[in-house]
Amino acid sequence: MPEENTKPASAPPLQPPPDGDAALTESPPGEKLRPFSYINYENIKRLAYLLKKEPPQVAAVVLSYLKPEFTQRILAALPDSLKVAVIQESAKVRSLSPEQMTAIDARVKEKVDLVVGGWEQAAVLLENADEKTRGVIFERLRRENPMIYDKLKKSMFRFEDIPKVPFESVRIIIRELKNSTIATALHGASPELLNKFRANMPPGGVQLLLETLQFSTPTPADVQTARKEIVNVIRHLEKEGQVSLDDNGDRSFLGDLDEEEAPMPAAAPSTQAAEAKPSMTAQAAQYLSAGVAHYQGGRFEQSLEYFQYALNCDPSLWQAHQCLGGAFYSLNRMAEARTHYEKLLQVHPDPALKEWYETFKKNLA
Repeated sequence: MPEENTKPASAPPLQPPPDGDAALTESPPGEKLRPFSYINYENIKRLAYLLKKEPPQVAAVVLSYLKPEFTQRILAALPDSLKVAVIQESAKVRSLSPEQMTAIDARVKEKVDLVVGGWEQAAVLLENADEKTRGVIFERLRRENPMIYDKLKKSMFRFEDIPKVPFESVRIIIRELKNSTIATALHGASPELLNKFRANMPPGGVQLLLETLQFSTPTPADVQTARKEIVNVIRHLEKEGQVSLDDNGDRSFLGDLDEEEAPMPAAAPSTQAAEAKPSMTAQAAQYLSAGVAHYQGGRFEQSLEYFQYALNCDPSLWQAHQCLGGAFYSLNRMAEARTHYEKLLQVHPDPALKEWYETFKKNLA
């Protein structure tokens, strides 16, 4: 959680409600309490982040009051261990006084409002930048911090991504736009983009669109302005829950939450080889973890770049050599795999690894 401006930086967590034998107590007559009624599509991601830091008892109480679609999305985003704990707490019957419920409600509201940042916010900043600035930023990130580069690419929504949007959502989006805006934005666009709009417009609208495209000559600045306007409308509709930008509706939501660290791949048959040394730098560990995620997803080419970045951060990181060997082996690039396995043994002369490598060389021969 970010630091608060008016309270101590290390504010205590929400107090979990006590267990009891009765159901939640209602508010006094005339003071109908509607806990967490301020939670909406715009701040639901912030609530998910907040609940990851709170006791499962608190999460269980909060989720019991939310809309089913909100509960579903938050549960899906929580770490597995916390999911189980929340469900266990939800099964308990407990009694809360109106004062306790009001205190929890007020505290959640305060803390949710203080959660800032996230991948979606960074993505929106990039979406609103001009193409040249965006290109420069992306290229620097790709070279200097590929982890952030990959996450931003997943969180961003560009005009060029509209063909991926489900048809029912595109129809809703079109109803919120002027035909002239659509026509201006589609100048110079790909046939796939043009066809996505045409397929979701009434015949009269399609004819008018084609005529406008044929006879109008907008400037490049006009085209970019129209495309930004359409993306802003789409973002607004997504926040309001009116449209989904992919088939499962979770693209940008999950991108805001911290990812669990992935285990090391079995690049060589040694349990010791899967352990990161305590002196590993934090940045090297992040790159190594990101490379592992790509490796386990079968994206071996992408994993190579991350493992090499990890090695650049910490040249003594023998785990990176092990992972590079495994990735090159998976790509059938045996000479490079052998090179890294040999470097692995130079910096980490583990007897079990050495024995495995001798067998590996015989099998290659």
